[in-house]
Amino acid sequence: MFNAKSKSDGLTEKAPSGSGSASLIGAGTSMKGDISGQQADIMGTVTGTIKVKELLQLRSNCSVNGNLQSTKLQIEPSASFNGQCHMLTEDVKPNGKASQESKKEVISQTPAIAMS
Repeated sequence: MFNAKSKSDGLTEKAPSGSGSASLIGAGTSMKGDISGQQADIMGTVTGTIKVKELLQLRSNCSVNGNLQSTKLQIEPSASFNGQCHMLTEDVKPNGKASQESKKEVISQTPAIAMS
């Protein structure tokens, strides 16, 4: 789940990967590397790419320097984020449920505006 060099032991995995539980990066910790998984709550400092299939939460006073990829993103007001964000979208089946296989990356592009 983690491919990182950590300065402290603030990485806590609640349950084995793929179980649907969240992984935590604790407050006051710092790590460099990439994070991937189902869900993640970031509370410390992360330098690297974070790829989450479901909900990514950037908690109060956390600092992220790197790109984010997630289906759902929650950023608290005092969190700091510097990078690009790529949102995943779910195709909903007729029964109202989304399949994991139907997730695809959508990159929204803002048209350039020139002012003179």
